Amino acid sequence: MKRLLLLAISLALSPNLALADTQTLTFSGSTTSFCNITVTGAGTLTQSSDGTSLGTSNTGGSAASFSASTNSSSAVLDLDDAVTTTSSPAGSSFTTTQSISVLNPSGGSLYSGNGSSGASATLVAGTNSGTVGLTVTSSSGALPVGSYAFSKTVTCTP
Repeated sequence: MKRLLLLAISLALSPNLALADTQTLTFSGSTTSFCNITVTGAGTLTQSSDGTSLGTSNTGGSAASFSASTNSSSAVLDLDDAVTTTSSPAGSSFTTTQSISVLNPSGGSLYSGNGSSGASATLVAGTNSGTVGLTVTSSSGALPVGSYAFSKTVTCTP
Protein backbone atom coordinates (compact mmCIF):
# COMPACT_ATOMS: atom_id res chain seq x y z
CA MET A 1 0.00 0.00 0.00
CA LYS A 2 2.90 2.30 0.78
CA ARG A 3 4.21 1.78 -2.68
CA LEU A 4 0.89 2.71 -4.23
CA LEU A 5 0.68 5.84 -2.13
CA LEU A 6 4.24 6.86 -3.03
CA LEU A 7 3.52 6.28 -6.72
CA ALA A 8 0.37 8.42 -6.57
CA ILE A 9 2.20 11.24 -4.79
CA SER A 10 5.14 11.19 -7.22
CA LEU A 11 2.77 11.24 -10.21
CA ALA A 12 0.81 14.13 -8.76
CA LEU A 13 3.93 16.16 -8.19
CA SER A 14 5.56 15.33 -11.55
CA PRO A 15 5.88 18.40 -13.84
CA ASN A 16 6.04 16.21 -16.99
CA LEU A 17 2.40 15.26 -16.90
CA ALA A 18 0.27 17.62 -18.97
CA LEU A 19 -3.17 17.43 -20.40
CA ALA A 20 -3.33 16.48 -24.07
CA ASP A 21 -4.12 19.20 -26.58
CA THR A 22 -5.47 18.72 -30.09
CA GLN A 23 -5.31 21.24 -32.92
CA THR A 24 -6.38 21.04 -36.56
CA LEU A 25 -3.91 21.85 -39.32
CA THR A 26 -5.43 23.44 -42.40
CA PHE A 27 -4.14 23.66 -45.95
CA SER A 28 -5.17 25.86 -48.84
CA GLY A 29 -3.98 26.57 -52.34
CA SER A 30 -5.09 27.33 -55.86
CA THR A 31 -4.21 26.31 -59.38
CA THR A 32 -3.81 28.25 -62.59
CA SER A 33 -4.36 27.07 -66.13
CA PHE A 34 -1.36 25.66 -67.94
CA CYS A 35 -0.56 24.29 -71.36
CA ASN A 36 2.74 22.54 -72.12
CA ILE A 37 3.90 21.41 -75.56
CA THR A 38 6.37 18.56 -76.00
CA VAL A 39 7.87 17.65 -79.37
CA THR A 40 7.64 13.86 -79.50
CA GLY A 41 9.19 13.35 -82.93
CA ALA A 42 10.88 15.39 -85.65
CA GLY A 43 9.50 15.11 -89.17
CA THR A 44 11.47 13.33 -91.88
CA LEU A 45 11.18 14.44 -95.52
CA THR A 46 12.05 11.89 -98.20
CA GLN A 47 12.34 12.37 -101.95
CA SER A 48 9.61 11.25 -104.34
CA SER A 49 10.57 8.73 -107.03
CA ASP A 50 10.44 11.43 -109.73
CA GLY A 51 12.47 13.95 -107.68
CA THR A 52 9.84 16.69 -107.83
CA SER A 53 8.97 16.65 -104.15
CA LEU A 54 10.12 15.97 -100.63
CA GLY A 55 7.47 14.79 -98.22
CA THR A 56 6.60 13.17 -94.95
CA SER A 57 4.14 10.91 -96.79
CA ASN A 58 6.75 9.56 -99.25
CA THR A 59 8.24 6.13 -98.53
CA GLY A 60 10.46 6.44 -95.46
CA GLY A 61 9.11 9.84 -94.46
CA SER A 62 7.37 10.64 -91.19
CA ALA A 63 5.27 13.49 -89.84
CA ALA A 64 6.47 15.63 -86.94
CA SER A 65 4.57 14.84 -83.75
CA PHE A 66 3.84 16.65 -80.50
CA SER A 67 1.74 16.49 -77.37
CA ALA A 68 -0.03 19.35 -75.62
CA SER A 69 -0.94 18.83 -71.97
CA THR A 70 -3.40 21.14 -70.26
CA ASN A 71 -5.67 21.31 -67.22
CA SER A 72 -8.07 23.64 -69.01
CA SER A 73 -10.96 22.89 -71.32
CA SER A 74 -10.52 26.28 -72.96
CA ALA A 75 -6.82 26.05 -73.89
CA VAL A 76 -6.21 26.90 -77.55
CA LEU A 77 -3.56 25.28 -79.72
CA ASP A 78 -2.42 27.35 -82.72
CA LEU A 79 -0.26 26.11 -85.56
CA ASP A 80 1.01 29.06 -87.60
CA ASP A 81 0.13 29.28 -91.27
CA ALA A 82 3.75 29.76 -92.17
CA VAL A 83 6.24 27.01 -92.77
CA THR A 84 9.66 28.60 -92.38
CA THR A 85 12.47 27.54 -94.68
CA THR A 86 15.59 27.28 -92.56
CA SER A 87 17.80 25.99 -95.39
CA SER A 88 17.52 25.09 -99.07
CA PRO A 89 19.82 25.03 -102.09
CA ALA A 90 20.41 28.35 -103.84
CA GLY A 91 18.02 28.97 -106.70
CA SER A 92 15.45 26.44 -105.54
CA SER A 93 11.83 27.32 -106.10
CA PHE A 94 9.09 25.34 -104.39
CA THR A 95 5.76 25.43 -102.59
CA THR A 96 4.85 23.78 -99.30
CA THR A 97 1.62 22.14 -98.23
CA GLN A 98 0.90 20.70 -94.83
CA SER A 99 -1.40 18.13 -93.28
CA ILE A 100 -2.34 18.74 -89.66
CA SER A 101 -4.11 16.45 -87.21
CA VAL A 102 -4.90 17.17 -83.54
CA LEU A 103 -6.45 14.50 -81.31
CA ASN A 104 -7.98 14.75 -77.83
CA PRO A 105 -6.83 12.46 -74.96
CA SER A 106 -9.37 9.80 -76.01
CA GLY A 107 -8.17 9.83 -79.63
CA GLY A 108 -11.10 11.83 -81.01
CA SER A 109 -10.37 14.42 -83.69
CA LEU A 110 -10.13 18.07 -82.65
CA TYR A 111 -8.78 19.22 -86.02
CA SER A 112 -7.80 17.65 -89.32
CA GLY A 113 -6.88 19.55 -92.46
CA ASN A 114 -4.60 19.89 -95.47
CA GLY A 115 -3.33 22.88 -97.40
CA SER A 116 -1.21 25.93 -96.92
CA SER A 117 -2.97 27.34 -93.86
CA GLY A 118 -2.35 26.57 -90.22
CA ALA A 119 -4.83 25.38 -87.66
CA SER A 120 -6.45 26.32 -84.39
CA ALA A 121 -8.10 23.88 -81.98
CA THR A 122 -9.63 24.15 -78.53
CA LEU A 123 -8.05 21.41 -76.46
CA VAL A 124 -9.53 19.02 -73.93
CA ALA A 125 -8.06 18.81 -70.41
CA GLY A 126 -5.40 16.09 -70.39
CA THR A 127 -2.73 15.16 -72.93
CA ASN A 128 -3.75 15.95 -76.50
CA SER A 129 -1.59 14.85 -79.44
CA GLY A 130 -0.90 16.08 -82.94
CA THR A 131 1.01 15.49 -86.13
CA VAL A 132 2.15 17.82 -88.88
CA GLY A 133 3.03 16.44 -92.29
CA LEU A 134 4.79 18.49 -94.94
CA THR A 135 5.18 18.24 -98.70
CA VAL A 136 7.66 20.40 -100.60
CA THR A 137 6.95 20.51 -104.33
CA SER A 138 9.19 21.94 -107.03
CA SER A 139 7.76 24.88 -108.93
CA SER A 140 9.41 23.59 -112.10
CA GLY A 141 10.79 20.08 -112.64
CA ALA A 142 12.94 18.26 -110.11
CA LEU A 143 14.03 19.88 -106.86
CA PRO A 144 17.67 21.04 -106.94
CA VAL A 145 20.11 18.66 -105.24
CA GLY A 146 20.92 19.72 -101.68
CA SER A 147 19.71 19.87 -98.12
CA TYR A 148 16.33 21.26 -97.16
CA ALA A 149 15.09 22.14 -93.66
CA PHE A 150 11.84 23.68 -92.46
CA SER A 151 10.18 24.66 -89.20
CA LYS A 152 6.66 25.40 -88.00
CA THR A 153 5.59 27.17 -84.81
CA VAL A 154 3.06 25.61 -82.45
CA THR A 155 1.62 27.73 -79.60
CA CYS A 156 -0.64 26.70 -76.74
CA THR A 157 -2.49 29.34 -74.74
CA PRO A 158 -4.22 28.18 -71.52
